[in-house]
Amino acid sequence: MKAHQQLAVAKHLVGVSYPLLKDQKLLIGAVHNLFSAINLALEAILQQDGHFVPDSFESRYALFTSKHKAKKEHLELLLTIKELHDLHKNSAVDFPRHGSLVMCTEDYRLRTLAVKDVEEYVHRTEEFLRDYKGLE
Repeated sequence: MKAHQQLAVAKHLVGVSYPLLKDQKLLIGAVHNLFSAINLALEAILQQDGHFVPDSFESRYALFTSKHKAKKEHLELLLTIKELHDLHKNSAVDFPRHGSLVMCTEDYRLRTLAVKDVEEYVHRTEEFLRDYKGLE
């Protein structure tokens, strides 16, 4: 499934590419792949249920939460990945700092993204996909 492919790319970026290159931009690349994976997973889950699949993540998330009793950890993960994806997309500037990627919005709100955080997101996304076995 496409969601598993996106997850595999994120795992490779964090587990292989980042340790070799030490380029913090790879971390946000992994986050974008995780976002794609969860978005595709939500689409697959809703299709399996026979629902019309909305185009936007927000609509998919709302429909998913209304039809499924998902674990609180999974719901928090989905929103965190979406927030990081949007923050980077809308950030005025981002820069590396002490092994992390710092993203800054136009209103000077800062968010730091460290490799350990992305590794945790990869692990939690694996759990999310595993809990919905029909996604294979």
